[in-house]
Amino acid sequence: MLFTEPSRGSVQLMTLSLPVSEQLQRWHYYNPGELFSRESVLRTRRELCDSFAGYPCPRCPDQWVAYRGSCYSFSKQKKDWHSSRLSCGAQGAHLLVISDTSEMVGGFMMHTKSYWIGLQNNTGYDWVWEDGSKLNGKNVLFNSPVQNCAVLLDGAIHASSCEILAPWICEKSLQ
Repeated sequence: MLFTEPSRGSVQLMTLSLPVSEQLQRWHYYNPGELFSRESVLRTRRELCDSFAGYPCPRCPDQWVAYRGSCYSFSKQKKDWHSSRLSCGAQGAHLLVISDTSEMVGGFMMHTKSYWIGLQNNTGYDWVWEDGSKLNGKNVLFNSPVQNCAVLLDGAIHASSCEILAPWICEKSLQ
């Protein structure tokens, strides 16, 4: 991409990878204060992705957040763990599976309220993620043997009764 300043107060963005005839049709004017705003960047990304027929860019559905190759949805409703799991499944997703600590403590996941995640303890011994993997190297904070489902609260995993109503986080691959 090439940035030029044709006149004071605006910036032009041109995609150099397009044929010259298309380049001339795709000049975009931006207010410098908005050049790197979230909306401006997303609009430009959408336009660039749409311009490369046959090479679609991966996208998340509306209202989902993209982070490290996955899409995340933070519910506003509250349901029990099992209903939350079904809700994610109906959207082609699953409850959040934390594969590494950076995913768990990523800036956008540090919320003060608790969210259901895809971790459950059905055996009394092992905590198992939705994908079948066992929880490794992380402690689950709990204070009762009937707390068999997990929530993410303040960047830590807490055990909770599966019947409690809470919002949830769905995860699916970036498509």
